[in-house]
Amino acid sequence: MGINIDNAAFYQRELRRADADFSGEIDSEQEIKQALQLILEGRPIDELPQKYQRTLRQFVDTQSREDTAFNDIIDTPEVEAAVAELMKHFQTKEDLLKELVYSAQAPIVSEPNPEPDAAHNAVRPITEPVRGLAENEKVLKINVAHIEPLWDKNRLQGRRVPGGFEIYDPRLNSSFADCEMFAVVVNKTIDYGEKTLRLTLQVGQDFRALWGQKIFQVTLNGIELKPGNFELDFGSDLKGFVPPQDGVYEFIVPKEMQNIGVLAFMTAGATNYFARVSNIEIVVQPEPAPQVNDQTIQSNQIGYIRGFAKTAIVELPADSAVDSLEFSVQNTQGEAVWTGRSTYNQVYKDAGAKVMVLDFSALEQPGTYTLIVPQQNGISGELKTPVVLKENPAAGLSATRNAALLAFKWFTDGEHGPYGNIHEQDKETPIYGSETTIDVSGGWHDAGDYGKYTVNGAYSAGLLLVNKKYADNDLAYDAGLVPRENAARADYLSIVKHELDFLLKMQRTDGACYHKATAAEWLASEVAPQDDAQLKTVLPVSTTATADFAAAMALGYAEYKNSAVAEDRIMAAQYLAAAEQAWAFLVQNPDLIMTAETYDNHRYGGPYTDHQDQDERLWAAVELFNATGEAKYQKYIKDNLPALLTQDRFGDNAPDWGNVNYLALFSYTRNSNADPELQQKIESALIKYADALLARQAENPYGLAFAGIGAGFDWGSNSVAATAGLELMYIYKQTGNLKYKQGALKIVDYLLGKNPNGISYITGFGEKSVRQPHFRPSMSGQYPTPDGLLVGGPNSVAYSGDTIAMSIQTYPAMRIYADDQNSWSTNEVAINWQANLAALLALLSEE
Repeated sequence: MGINIDNAAFYQRELRRADADFSGEIDSEQEIKQALQLILEGRPIDELPQKYQRTLRQFVDTQSREDTAFNDIIDTPEVEAAVAELMKHFQTKEDLLKELVYSAQAPIVSEPNPEPDAAHNAVRPITEPVRGLAENEKVLKINVAHIEPLWDKNRLQGRRVPGGFEIYDPRLNSSFADCEMFAVVVNKTIDYGEKTLRLTLQVGQDFRALWGQKIFQVTLNGIELKPGNFELDFGSDLKGFVPPQDGVYEFIVPKEMQNIGVLAFMTAGATNYFARVSNIEIVVQPEPAPQVNDQTIQSNQIGYIRGFAKTAIVELPADSAVDSLEFSVQNTQGEAVWTGRSTYNQVYKDAGAKVMVLDFSALEQPGTYTLIVPQQNGISGELKTPVVLKENPAAGLSATRNAALLAFKWFTDGEHGPYGNIHEQDKETPIYGSETTIDVSGGWHDAGDYGKYTVNGAYSAGLLLVNKKYADNDLAYDAGLVPRENAARADYLSIVKHELDFLLKMQRTDGACYHKATAAEWLASEVAPQDDAQLKTVLPVSTTATADFAAAMALGYAEYKNSAVAEDRIMAAQYLAAAEQAWAFLVQNPDLIMTAETYDNHRYGGPYTDHQDQDERLWAAVELFNATGEAKYQKYIKDNLPALLTQDRFGDNAPDWGNVNYLALFSYTRNSNADPELQQKIESALIKYADALLARQAENPYGLAFAGIGAGFDWGSNSVAATAGLELMYIYKQTGNLKYKQGALKIVDYLLGKNPNGISYITGFGEKSVRQPHFRPSMSGQYPTPDGLLVGGPNSVAYSGDTIAMSIQTYPAMRIYADDQNSWSTNEVAINWQANLAALLALLSEE
């Protein structure tokens, strides 16, 4: 007998519960077909033979891991008759089986109310107007395969229903005065032309809005859509919401949007939240797309350095048959001073293109030139770009170096920042689970938000001080800090001192350090720092925060104890006492302390959690030994450091705030009182590691040595790349071998524009540089975007609800990037990323 779609949904819910723990091999394709046949004919799951239940469950699990040919399963005589009625609801048989598979994978709503109460969340029937398609229109029907929660607030639930989905509050007669985000991943393409998104909304009869007349905001590919047949209800944050009224809603989709990636719904506060969305489609009136020549030359937009490699890139389609390109470099008189043909000339997977490298390294006369790729096979029109050749790194990079350092001013709270008296409430911040308050004013904001994190703050300040050990000129340059705090103290040290002094406030009387000070909820992106009235909470201590703190304070002591400024020498003594007290706590508490329930990424900002603290403890021991020379620290180092020398990347997954073994190793080698034999072993291991980085870089036409674990591009891949450059500079400083400095400069070329996106990832530097970073002060519209900020860059790993990045997640890894303020997973800024850039440029620009 036939079966309607509602029964199919019921059967699939039952399937989720059937033999959920089964794991084994699929018995046979025939059993799959027979099981599907019985389900589609209306047979309840629990009445199927046990082997069919197991087989079908395993088949469903398999679909989430393998690209199985769906038609091979359905398109057989024995099931054709059974699916005929269901096919009225789907465009293809593949879509039908995907419907069954995703239904079986949908999460079961947890107690206390596993399913929406039918009476409580009853919706009124709605009659849709009959709308035919005009002769020149096309329609993309969006079948909801899965409704995905993007924010981990664990309150509202989403589930698929026939023709769409529902979002609801499982708690009856309860209010939720917050927002959540749910998404439907589409990943379809559609023609260029005028477009309209249509959907049917049915609101639960007991729904009561808490924020005016709002039920949800609709975005497509992260873009808030303009209304077509209704008016939005706007909040104080200027976000427009759909009103909680039954009806068919139309939205205007930008005509140039052809990749339909992610359709997202951000809910509004309500009592008894319940919304059913169905019949989602996009109607387009196709028209010819404008012809745009998007071929460009990707190059370092600031300038190349005499005596080092100079390359640029032109990308062709991956299937191009062109074997090479001719190019030339012309001087200001229009004379060709260099001609050549491209090299590499092969497809690079992470760019999704055939990469043609233009190498003009032999050009050595400083000046301004034009790099030209004439029209030829594969090039539809002449390409040209200016090229600047600088005499030395100081001439080429000092302005960028200064801006990268001064950007920390824009992260700074209190008297040393540009915002005036902000966050006065931080002076009385409650400790989690206590009525006690402490002063956590001052210091650096962590990233695009206004939270303050001990782990990342200590890492960033500590890295900048480790970097100073490798400097030839003591980094005493005038970066242009206004006002100049003390003529006897370099800007570099003034900026670091702001964070060290703040970190002292995060230490408890027993030596332990609080993990972070953040508000319970994320602040709206458009709120300026002076308008942030949120009360922060000081979160419990952790051993990672305590160890990072100890390292940074010991470094601070070593640096400021000989300062010409009397205040600095006084503070240096405090830094050392704090570091030693933190170490004493670590000795008394040898096991990891990490209060997981308060660092769970649901509340109180970013977690900054770690599964172990051995690298942080080692770094602390190294810096305390460097500062004091005491034997107890040397013993800890000798007991724990040597084993790292044979591990991949010295036990660091990627060098960053959570993986600091590399800082311990590089710092130990600069201690004149260290064990020379151990130093030699470390240096040999570091050189081997650096040579491996150069080998990877040689295989990458864009000059990258490392951007993430495996083949991935990590969250903050630009920072990972910059850190690899910094490591190469440290090896250059130890060996004097210019190949390592060359490797570092290639990474700077990438950051300044020689990348698949053709963009300088450093704000304010380059003709095409980042314009819209995820940085709340500039997003508020009350402050300019500071120059010198490094944004996170391509991210192929995790998106954390970033619907803009999600909409392009199928792109090649190096192209999963958007210069958009709302793309926090690719375009945010952060103090640790900034520290890596500032440190790298400081060393490169010395000569």
